[in-house]
Amino acid sequence: MTQIAFSKPFVFIWPGSHSPRVVRSLAAASDFLFDNWNEYDSATWVGALRDCHDAEVGSCTLDQADEAFAMALREAGFSIQQH
Repeated sequence: MTQIAFSKPFVFIWPGSHSPRVVRSLAAASDFLFDNWNEYDSATWVGALRDCHDAEVGSCTLDQADEAFAMALREAGFSIQQH
C-alpha cells in the first residue's frame, strides 16, 4: 500500500520531554497511536486511530484524519510544534 502523507508533517513533543517527534503519514500516525494506546487510551485517541485507518482505505478524508490526530495529541498533553 502507498504511504499517504499529511499535507504538512506533525512535529510534536512528548509530555515531560524536550525531544520532538515527527509524523509525516497516515501509516506513521496509526502506528504511533497504536503503539501508545495503553498510556493514552481515550475515546479521542481510539477515534483518531480509526480515522487514520479509514483514511488509508478511503472511508474518510485525509483532513478528518489530520484533525482527529491533532485532537488526540492535544487531549493527551502533547505539544504540537509544527503542523
